[in-house]
Amino acid sequence: MSIGEYETSDESLSQWAARVAFLSLLPKLVPKAVDELSGTLLQSLQRAEKEGTSFLCVLNHIINCSERGVEWTTHYSSEQVDFYQQLTDWTNKYNLNGRWLIEHFVQMLDWWNQYPQEAGKKNMTVGLGHSENWFGESEPFRFEHPEWNYHELKQSEYLKAVEEHFRNDLDLYLKRRVSQAVASDEQRVKHTRKRGEITPTIKMEWFVLYQVEGLTPEQILDRYTSSLPESAFADQVMKAVREVSSLIGLQYRQPPRGRPKKER
Repeated sequence: MSIGEYETSDESLSQWAARVAFLSLLPKLVPKAVDELSGTLLQSLQRAEKEGTSFLCVLNHIINCSERGVEWTTHYSSEQVDFYQQLTDWTNKYNLNGRWLIEHFVQMLDWWNQYPQEAGKKNMTVGLGHSENWFGESEPFRFEHPEWNYHELKQSEYLKAVEEHFRNDLDLYLKRRVSQAVASDEQRVKHTRKRGEITPTIKMEWFVLYQVEGLTPEQILDRYTSSLPESAFADQVMKAVREVSSLIGLQYRQPPRGRPKKER
């Protein structure tokens, strides 16, 4: 599902990988939502003085009581009640009210509370379920070389040794990644993406713009006029929305009646 050297077919794209792609697009396409999450919602969790993991333990009870109209607020502090209500308002506002998303955002807030320097950063997938990568959620290329002992080596000699070491390590890393791709049944890309082709990445972007940003299919197409064929039409956007909705397990919002909703 990429324009790189290896690709996964749309059919074999897993739910976990699709959810990672979806969450990764939020800071890019809807930064306001992430700002509110790392601002108002994080402050609300901090006032509640309850760890995210502890809150998740009672989340089932709170949701069940809320859905049945049963009084539950008397069992929790006013700060904890406020946090749940603000979280509910936020997820409803941005159509992010899927159960797996609510749980993930609570864990995300808990992570930001423990590591304030990470709050609002682009990595929105911390703690999301499991990873399908053999070596964890990611395996970035890392390189280290012993420091320069200038008593024994000239600068040119040290530079040559570093460059040789770097090329060897990079070569091993690339071979290992290729082995992983082959073992995962991914295939080399047999064609170059054509201008205007509706790729899985574009479909995911359409879903985020429709679901979270609240744009209409027509407004979404206006943003892609320079990269899509003239034959692109609104039904294609809705088809993509339904596909992604089913894949990640998040009910897509029903289009509003009346005039198109203005951009936020």
